Amino acid sequence: MDLYLGKLTPFELTEITKKFLKKNIVFKYESYKQWLLSEDKEYRLITLPDKSIWTLRMGNQRKNYVHIHPGRYSLHTIRVRALTLKTAICVMAYLNIHKNFSLNLKLVNNVRKEFLNAAPVKSLSSTSGLRRLLNVFNRL
Repeated sequence: MDLYLGKLTPFELTEITKKFLKKNIVFKYESYKQWLLSEDKEYRLITLPDKSIWTLRMGNQRKNYVHIHPGRYSLHTIRVRALTLKTAICVMAYLNIHKNFSLNLKLVNNVRKEFLNAAPVKSLSSTSGLRRLLNVFNRL
């Protein structure tokens, strides 16, 4: 999955997307649906002012029919696996609760085993996706 790390808030993303759809006269349900399907795809890509690319699809409910998520490998995003994201969240929560612990491979693997029933990771090298995500979380 792709996680957006840019400066736009969810409210700003929503407002920009709504303005785009209204400007292009595809804001109402039927016109939006036709627009999505008009290129023999079930999605469209739009570029927002921060140059990030977002994917628009049909939502599951008629009332909330616009589904938006970051485009693959878009600017201001990182691509992570679901288990990597779960691990990073659990590790950060554990560190926040147990303030006297520091991040290390043993701690990460204990958290993965105890809370996620997941196999251990071999390393926390600076190139690993988990290490990069933990570094992002530490900056927030």
